[in-house]
Amino acid sequence: MTQALALLFGIAFFELVILLNLRREVMRIADASRAALAMLRSGASDDEKEAAMRRGSLHLFAATGWLILKFLLVAAALWLLYELITMAFPDREAALHASLLSPVGIALLTIATLGYAWARHVVLKKL
Repeated sequence: MTQALALLFGIAFFELVILLNLRREVMRIADASRAALAMLRSGASDDEKEAAMRRGSLHLFAATGWLILKFLLVAAALWLLYELITMAFPDREAALHASLLSPVGIALLTIATLGYAWARHVVLKKL
């Protein structure tokens, strides 16, 4: 029962990452970094490079800010889920806490979440 409750955290994390499209923010950060390096390698003048770096820095900070905001939203949702589970099953709080912090529990949660992600992909592919 405790592992099933812990699995909810893996599924919730996975679904929130997809729902909030965190991959897009990571790609925006990577693209801004690549563009900055390309500009530094170019034959542009120092003034052009400086102006491009300022614009690129704004894009990079904006994308990083959105990514942090989304991660905080995911963390808040997982905390709310933890609080709801411990309110619904107060006798399982210590076991759930221990399973979420133990290396074996984390490994099992990761494997189960990857299994869920694979099954989700297969089901959505067939639809």
